[in-house]
Amino acid sequence: MRAMDSSSYGREDNSVTFTTDMDNCMSVNDLQTCAGIGEVPDAANCPPHAAPCCPQWFVMRDLKRRNAKLPAYQQLADSGMEVFTPMMWQIFHVRGKRIRRQVPVVSDLLFVHAVPEALDPIVEDIPTLQYRYQRGMGYRQPMTVRETEMRRFMTAVMAAEAPIYFRPDEITADMYGHRIRIIGGMLDGYECHLLKRRGMRKKRILVELPGLLVAGVEVNPDYIQLL
Repeated sequence: MRAMDSSSYGREDNSVTFTTDMDNCMSVNDLQTCAGIGEVPDAANCPPHAAPCCPQWFVMRDLKRRNAKLPAYQQLADSGMEVFTPMMWQIFHVRGKRIRRQVPVVSDLLFVHAVPEALDPIVEDIPTLQYRYQRGMGYRQPMTVRETEMRRFMTAVMAAEAPIYFRPDEITADMYGHRIRIIGGMLDGYECHLLKRRGMRKKRILVELPGLLVAGVEVNPDYIQLL
């Protein structure tokens, strides 16, 4: 994976506030589907050669700068694709004025829910948009995320007031607190670890997209069951 800009990871900054509204899920109009409540087919459960009827979550990169006027995620959303990219508010100085804009938390990471037949032509048409490929999985095998993992992550960060994002290599063993199960709420039944961090007053859990992104999201203490 390309090195990511670490300035937005692992901390909360006065000039950067992480958004929690539906802008985090760029082109999803159905809240139940976005939250993982609706019935969504998992590509892993589709029969062989069934890709056309089973969209997958492809892991993509956009080589445009973070504050580009027309980023790839917007172009994809405008074309009708379901796109997810965690967003944050950031202050820019333009001609002496302070302007508040939403930008991706990770400039070159986005997730697209589509079938290859629909996505390939768009990738060919947008020079800065690229698939991320899996290592050791054959020639140019696109990286994907399982439906259940993606929906869970989206649900967690959109329901949180101020998620904190980490690169996987920023997570150390001593950051894993007690293993718990969430009882109640939109993540009911989810098993994970509490985030253990010095000076942290609120209870947060670690929600992971393995090898890609980790979010520390606030959780109601009443929903915590120790395992």
